[in-house]
Amino acid sequence: MDSTVTFVTTKPGPQESNGHVPPGTVDLRRDVSHAGDRLRSSLRALLRDLLDAGFGLALDTVERLAHSLDEIRARGGVGINALIGAAGAKLAGRSPVLGALAGAFGALSTGMKWAIFLIVLLAVLLLPVTVVLLLLALIVLAIVVAVRLSSR
Repeated sequence: MDSTVTFVTTKPGPQESNGHVPPGTVDLRRDVSHAGDRLRSSLRALLRDLLDAGFGLALDTVERLAHSLDEIRARGGVGINALIGAAGAKLAGRSPVLGALAGAFGALSTGMKWAIFLIVLLAVLLLPVTVVLLLLALIVLAIVVAVRLSSR
């Protein structure tokens, strides 16, 4: 076997009179072109893999943060839940006060929620009675003041 290799440059040599490269000859133009194509495809694959890995790490970090916030919210009590509710409402463009109230109310136990519901219901139902009692107290106060002023 002959281990001699002939390289073709940009100018065709006498061995390429018909435009074909004779057997055993290496066409550098074609090999460099193929090497450039392989390099481009390898770089694209590398970039794709790097982006996948980077986005994967970012996604894992966000998921860990969300999980830890869920744990804090589950164990945090009323104050922490009010703070998280206010921050979430502010980020969503809503009122932070209402978000804090919703967060705090969400952290209460079921029994406490029922107790607040019954207190509000009784307050609404007894509001007219309370207003009448306040008016009666004002009338009695006005009579007492009038009697004291007239007895002087």
